[in-house]
Amino acid sequence: MEKTTQYLAGGGHLAAIAAVLQFVGSAIRFGPFSVSLVLIPIVLGAALYGWGMGCWLGLVFGAVVLLSGDAGLFLAADPGGAIVTVPSKGIACGAAAGLCCRWLHPRYPRLSILLSALAAPLTNTGVFLLGCPCTLVFTGGLGRFVAPLCRREAVCDEDLLLRGLWKRCTANCPSADKP
Repeated sequence: MEKTTQYLAGGGHLAAIAAVLQFVGSAIRFGPFSVSLVLIPIVLGAALYGWGMGCWLGLVFGAVVLLSGDAGLFLAADPGGAIVTVPSKGIACGAAAGLCCRWLHPRYPRLSILLSALAAPLTNTGVFLLGCPCTLVFTGGLGRFVAPLCRREAVCDEDLLLRGLWKRCTANCPSADKP
């Protein structure tokens, strides 16, 4: 009974830490995206208590993202897809971290923790990208030759970097001459 109590208490504490970290991390932004510090307790919970706890913590992460308004852009674009994708990616990243630890820990204890910590954000991003249509953009070099060979949509824009830098420059210095 003590292990069950420890399991529930540890899961509750890690879920609370995950929720707090998601709210704190949502204040740190890169454009429309926020930093995801919540993957730390998900990996810890999956390593300490197994992949089931990782799934639970991932579900908590997904619910907090939906409730905090952090997924507002995606909810506006496709509400049904966002409601399915956001919790799914959290559950999948917890499961990936836990299963990676479970399979590798008996033979490679340190490597298992490292690979779990890598599996969580890769799975989180990968499942998110599966739910979104993507376009490949080549920005120079051999891109103009490779773009026509791609099976999916690919765009070649050799001036993308320069236009982005110019936009940044004019935003910081409004008196700059227009090209």
